[in-house]
Amino acid sequence: MQRGFSLTEMLLACAIAAVLLLLAMPPLSGTKPAAAASSALAVDAAVSKAQSIAATSGNGATLQFSAVTNGTAIRVYSGRPNGVSAMTQAAPDTNTFATIAESSLGAAPFAVFFDSSGHASAMSGMVDPAAAIASDPGCPAAGAVTLLISDPRDRVQRTLPCAH
Repeated sequence: MQRGFSLTEMLLACAIAAVLLLLAMPPLSGTKPAAAASSALAVDAAVSKAQSIAATSGNGATLQFSAVTNGTAIRVYSGRPNGVSAMTQAAPDTNTFATIAESSLGAAPFAVFFDSSGHASAMSGMVDPAAAIASDPGCPAAGAVTLLISDPRDRVQRTLPCAH
């Protein structure tokens, strides 16, 4: 005697298939699990490094954010671009798997500058380490440098105070 599957068995098989499909979604979608959270930790480390350099360098520090495939690269410089060749790379680039933007300036590329007190200012675009900018760009319109770190599933924010 041949017997088919019962409705309960079919529903159970569908439920198991659905759970397996959900578990496979992050690797299939190309996104990295917790990219925003891990990228926020990388931003925190870069900010801490830049503020530490700024406190001791005599010319502050610069963080350059640039878009790369699948994320954002962060480069830490000793010095600010207030003189020709005033900046030197202080650490290897950090590549993140999240998109990093500044709330007033938009998506990378942009740069964040720190003075010796650790206060931030920012400007859009890439900064040439061998060139000088005319003046410190000052604080963004929002009153602070606000970094928005996001991936398709999460968004994390970091606020850096400006000098008042």
